[in-house]
Amino acid sequence: IYYYSTSATDPDGDDVYYQFDWGDNTISSWLGPYPSGQLIQASKSWSAPGGYQLKASAKDVDGKQSGWSLPLSIEMKNRAPAQPGIVSPQNGASSIQTNANLSWTGSDPDGDIVTYDVFFGISNPPAKIVDNQSAFSFHPGTLQYLTTYYWKIIAWDPFGGNTSSPAWSFTTKTSDDSSGQQNNDTTENNPPVANISLSEPFGFVDAALVFNGSMSFDSDGYLTKWSWNFDDGTTGSGEVITHIYQNVGSYTVTLSVTDDKSATGTDSVKVKITTANRPPTKPRINGTTIGTKNKTYLYSVQSTDPENDFLQYIVAWGDRSSNTSDFLPNGTYCSLLHSWSSPGKYTITAKATDNATLSEMTSLDVFIDVFFVNTLGFLFDSNSDGLNDSFYINSTGDISSAQKLTNGSYLLDTNGDGSWNYLYNPTTGSLGTIQTGVTTIENRWFFIVIIVVAFAIIACIVYLYKKNYF
Repeated sequence: IYYYSTSATDPDGDDVYYQFDWGDNTISSWLGPYPSGQLIQASKSWSAPGGYQLKASAKDVDGKQSGWSLPLSIEMKNRAPAQPGIVSPQNGASSIQTNANLSWTGSDPDGDIVTYDVFFGISNPPAKIVDNQSAFSFHPGTLQYLTTYYWKIIAWDPFGGNTSSPAWSFTTKTSDDSSGQQNNDTTENNPPVANISLSEPFGFVDAALVFNGSMSFDSDGYLTKWSWNFDDGTTGSGEVITHIYQNVGSYTVTLSVTDDKSATGTDSVKVKITTANRPPTKPRINGTTIGTKNKTYLYSVQSTDPENDFLQYIVAWGDRSSNTSDFLPNGTYCSLLHSWSSPGKYTITAKATDNATLSEMTSLDVFIDVFFVNTLGFLFDSNSDGLNDSFYINSTGDISSAQKLTNGSYLLDTNGDGSWNYLYNPTTGSLGTIQTGVTTIENRWFFIVIIVVAFAIIACIVYLYKKNYF
């Protein structure tokens, strides 16, 4: 398991939710909420080696969502299984019973499923007699008296990683028969028993399904082969195997096992393959986008489900309030009423669920009691005092100040630096820039009076100077 951290800051100081795209076609659920700016942590483990691109996204409590972060590239490397360890018979042991089991230990540092190839015989190196076995023990059948046997195990993971044990040996005991004759087993061979009970009976199209024959056994020898027929024109081999079906349907999967004397046994299971549940489509929101505070408006939300399931809608209004509908028939329009108590921009978000999966989120911006200023942004009354004293900046999403002059024009700060940048006349729609350092006087007669007074003061000074009052 690996841990990753991220953080985001909300301009309004709202709590923040986080979501991770893990780069393996899986996306985490929304985590949170967390305080704005807090570093949060999420964990992840990957089931296969390879390269992955991690991304994170954030949204506030009103559902307004950021884009995805720049990707973080990671490489998950496969580690081979641990070297198998001997349990019994111990290496070099003697006087071993002729019905002995071989047993060993094994593991994988990545937690992968491990299978084992068994090599066994009277020559060194021994020949492989079984492959893809999942058990940690093996019964080689009845052995000869006073004979040295060699064996080793190779461990495999699903990605081709493998590790071999050293070659071990042991020697069986002498005959219990006082004549010293070798053990010549002439009893009739019992056929092996196939057991498919651990396999999965249900699956989805294009999804891997596990078939497990590890419960199969042979009472008087050992299994050498596991053969699978998947009833879709394909076959496979191995004690535990995965298979992917391409089409919906019911299939009879058959396992045939073979023992060391070529006898066989079979078992079968019915498997039902369906289509995995698909999420509803991205909803559509219909309704007004420009309105007045304290007035109720009607909105409708609609989505469709590929499996014709009933749908529930979750709608957030951008003002910290939300509604969740009942489950409605597929494709039904969900009608909702809402009003806003303050001017400003609100983002309505909506999602649909079929009670198993969630649709993508859709959004609609609504403007309440605002006055648009070309493409720069809009004026609005932020404190409900009847004056448009704030300006929303489209380019940044920030809110700055505005000042109304006595002639009805507005001074606008369009970049949030505390200085006036534009002079806007809502009557004529004219918009002029203000140079840095220039002071705007809202009454030209006031400006003329200042000039006249200044000249009068200068004239008085000159007169008094000529009369020698200085």
